[in-house]
Amino acid sequence: MTTVPALLVMGHRLCNALLTEARMAVADGDWADATERLQEFAVRMQRHMQAEHEVLFPRLAALSPEIESALAQCRREHEEIWRRTEAALNSARARDQSRCGDAIGALGDFLSSHCLAEERFVYGLAQDMGERVVMELAGTLGPATDDTAAPNPPSPDGRLH
Repeated sequence: MTTVPALLVMGHRLCNALLTEARMAVADGDWADATERLQEFAVRMQRHMQAEHEVLFPRLAALSPEIESALAQCRREHEEIWRRTEAALNSARARDQSRCGDAIGALGDFLSSHCLAEERFVYGLAQDMGERVVMELAGTLGPATDDTAAPNPPSPDGRLH
């Protein structure tokens, strides 16, 4: 059986791979591919954040109320990831190689730091959550491959719509 942390860590790895592909496309001047990879990243990240905000975080807070400050920090970081994602997408659409490369690099660095902390401190608490939670998360995350419709950014309270 897949665990909650394993499922969410897999999402982190997929998003990191999409950023790497986008960075390579920018270096090659392939703006269509760079934009497509960044849009797919945005969709996957939006679903990942939604799964955390709507399924994981409420359950963790109910089990361990003292974790709320860590969850609030994750929510703030999710907003920053979203801002950086928008900056990368905008620079790709503008075909600005220098700005886009810098934006993807900054996004990747921030995302790596966020994922490391989230996996270490938050996901560890979710290790013993059962198959029902795994299935709810998987349902929110959606299929492994599908369309890349434009996602909605998180609202100021960290909720995704």
